[in-house]
Amino acid sequence: PTILEGMRGLLEHWGCTVKAAGSSKGALRHLSNGKWSPHIALVDYHLDQEDGLAVIAKLRAKAGSDLPAVLVTADRSGEIKKQAENAGVPILNKPVKPAALRALLSQINRVGMAAE
Repeated sequence: PTILEGMRGLLEHWGCTVKAAGSSKGALRHLSNGKWSPHIALVDYHLDQEDGLAVIAKLRAKAGSDLPAVLVTADRSGEIKKQAENAGVPILNKPVKPAALRALLSQINRVGMAAE
């Protein structure tokens, strides 16, 4: 919860609207009313009941397969990198440096704007 709130604070300071959740159930609840559509999902890999790639798959199933997502993890194993690559998800390694996060978000935003 502390890390989640810290990330929320950083993103809101940058002008982002943030819907935070500690699980896929909570994240899907944000999408359930159909009044909100995320521009990107930042998902930690190590969650209590599931892994971040499974959460991203669930979010994409609900919000659309083109939902940009970033996997945040301290795990630098080749297996996680391969799974993320296969899912089309970039990895941001912990500890997350704000400048690296901002650069990645800007890059994803530019790609999304170019696609429109």
